[in-house]
Amino acid sequence: MKDESGGKNPFSAEDYLMPQVEGGERITRRSEKYLREAGILPAGRFIVPGAGARLDAYGNIQRGHMMQILSGLKALRRDGSDHSATDSRRSLRKGHAQAYFVMRRGKTAIGIAERRGKNLAMVLAFVRQPQYRTLFKFHDVVRRTAENDAQLEANIDKAIADALTGSLPRVSSQRRGRQA
Repeated sequence: MKDESGGKNPFSAEDYLMPQVEGGERITRRSEKYLREAGILPAGRFIVPGAGARLDAYGNIQRGHMMQILSGLKALRRDGSDHSATDSRRSLRKGHAQAYFVMRRGKTAIGIAERRGKNLAMVLAFVRQPQYRTLFKFHDVVRRTAENDAQLEANIDKAIADALTGSLPRVSSQRRGRQA
């Protein structure tokens, strides 16, 4: 797998896919780091969407909703600046600082809730570290392909013959990293 991250994401595709290939523990998300630094998320706990969380098409918390939660809890400090809710008129009008709060069972934080009017919903729950089951049989597919000598040899012979005759498949300009 390509091991470089792209853009603003500090994690490579391998960081995300390896738990799906080999199973194991989920990596710590940036939002969890912010909540820990603010003293909200207890050590050894991770966040999962609650019943009131707004989810995207993949079942993850929508980015905008997570930003509202972090801002309202005054936990959003990025790149040397503070993006948290303040006492300004504009920030108070949005209401995020009043809407989000930490739910506790006794002295133990169990999640984050949102209160809007008379509606109350848990948006984030604090759980032990999630464990992934193996979903992709990546190593089995590689092993079966490599063990099938006849198919492997046929594919290599075909690739060599195509290369010698000049009939290699064309790579589109987008795959080479250029815009068409």
